[in-house]
Amino acid sequence: MDVHFNAYKAKYDTLNEYLKKITESQYVRTVNIFVNIDDVYHNLHRPLINNEFQVAGQDASKQLVSNSINLLAHYKQWCARQKIHARVFGIYTTRNRAFKNEVFIPGYRKKFITDTDPENTKFYFINGAIRQALPIFKNIGDYIADIFVIDSRYLEPSIIPGYLSQLPQFKNADWNFLISRDPYDFQYAYRGGWTLVSPKGENTTIVNSGNLWHYMALRESVYDEKHSYHPEFYDHNIYPLALAVAGNKFRSIPRLKRVGWKTIFQYLESCTADHTEFLSIVTSRFMDLLDKKRVPFNEIDDNLACVSVDRQIAAMNEIDKVSINDQLKFVTDHEALSTINDMYFSRFPLNIQFLVANWENGNPFRKFS
Repeated sequence: MDVHFNAYKAKYDTLNEYLKKITESQYVRTVNIFVNIDDVYHNLHRPLINNEFQVAGQDASKQLVSNSINLLAHYKQWCARQKIHARVFGIYTTRNRAFKNEVFIPGYRKKFITDTDPENTKFYFINGAIRQALPIFKNIGDYIADIFVIDSRYLEPSIIPGYLSQLPQFKNADWNFLISRDPYDFQYAYRGGWTLVSPKGENTTIVNSGNLWHYMALRESVYDEKHSYHPEFYDHNIYPLALAVAGNKFRSIPRLKRVGWKTIFQYLESCTADHTEFLSIVTSRFMDLLDKKRVPFNEIDDNLACVSVDRQIAAMNEIDKVSINDQLKFVTDHEALSTINDMYFSRFPLNIQFLVANWENGNPFRKFS
């Protein structure tokens, strides 16, 4: 099991190299790091990995808790070494029925709900371990300084980093990092004060406004000998619209009129022919091409409502906000953490020194007792 979580731990050298580019232009003392645990667990849902969980037996849930906590610890420790104060968030959802976005797309996240169904024999052992692990994972996180474990519940988990970063207690961060391989999350890659880290061990990629379209072209295998694309000229702000048209299988967002990424790249290439157009012009031309293909505007808008992070955050009501805010715990009990580690995780230890590490008052590590 360890190997799957270790793949989500970006190498410190890669992170250091990119951080250096940021600190050349501004002082970075405090950062928020958001780890998409939902994406991590989603990628565990494979038949062969289910077999691994079956072999692990009753220890599977303990290993899952340990690996989940230690994944957050990995990034907290990195910041401590860089003399940066870090607040690290692990974000997921336990929802197994309707999501708020169902008002726009009936069956939103149906695939996720099916994959995580307790009765799904294909992923029976994975789902059993996750159900047992999540309450423990959350409870442990609630008592570690600057570690926050958040269940988005009926809200799309990927909007939570954007929402939390706007709260008074977190918006003073000098920079925000999002750790995710999910293309849906690439909307954060071109935001000011954000860095999107697509982790894959030695092959970790930093996705930003400069390489977003190149990265997607490679990821979706749209390059071919017949077309010469120039993604460096595509405006990154049109990405949510493109994502809304292409759809998202994991979230059960339908692809519109069978317009895939190859067609989208062809459209973008023709819309930015002389590479000097403003976003409004490119968007208008892009919509014209979709109209010629008879893609209904209302379907585009419904998909966009479920894709756009900004639209979903703006649509959060007070009940939505309270459901997230109430999970933010600022209680610290590191002694209990040590006891729990000794009693329940002796075979799969929590990396306590990494968990409590932080740069504070000139000391990279808080004393742990």
